[in-house]
Amino acid sequence: MSFRNAILWLLVTLVVLLVLLAVSACYLLLASIVRDPLMVNVLRWAAGALAALGATTLTLLVMALATERVLLGSLADDEPPRGGGAD
Repeated sequence: MSFRNAILWLLVTLVVLLVLLAVSACYLLLASIVRDPLMVNVLRWAAGALAALGATTLTLLVMALATERVLLGSLADDEPPRGGGAD
């Protein structure tokens, strides 16, 4: 994956994370308006689940990008030197 693709995936993931957090905030706002205690608990649980899902997604993406960078770097170290210079 090129650096451009990595940045693109990071931006897409950040947008998804922001959408999940916005929906989570709407659930919490709705929970403050609703009077039914059961519905309040359901909305709070859903908000927490969406926030956790967003945080997990971002963490996994960062770990995947870091792992790929390390693997590509270690593969580059294994290549023989080019040019066949005199020893």
